[in-house]
Amino acid sequence: MMGTGYNCDIWCRAKRDYEDACAVLTDTYIRDFIQKEGAKSSLDEIHKLRLAEEKAERELNKAKSAVSQSEETLAILGFELANDGTVGLSDNAPDGLKESLRRSLDKALGSKEEALAKPFEAARLKLMTVETAEEAVKIIEPFLNFEATVH
Repeated sequence: MMGTGYNCDIWCRAKRDYEDACAVLTDTYIRDFIQKEGAKSSLDEIHKLRLAEEKAERELNKAKSAVSQSEETLAILGFELANDGTVGLSDNAPDGLKESLRRSLDKALGSKEEALAKPFEAARLKLMTVETAEEAVKIIEPFLNFEATVH
């Protein structure tokens, strides 16, 4: 290897010119190798795919922004959309909306007290007075396949 102890302007300029020529020739030789090896179509395809990827990323970012804005609007209205597609009240839903939902549920199913506590408590009291297992079974049977019914 040649020593690099030269410190004059001429040496530095010559070295820079040599390195520039190497870079130009390297690029030229690589383009020739690409042609000889049949890699041009692969390179073209990569360029095309990279452009498509960039476009898709821009579109994805736009869609994410639109989703975020729509979720914010939905939350302000008191709702949220889960990833599985179910809709529910958001944590910050207005109290009036929460109360309206509770009233609608109570009207359709009865209150929790009416639907669960009263019937189960009544059955428990009846069970204390039965004399036979058959009577107990008749009291318990309706609760074995309990389903809330819509009024």
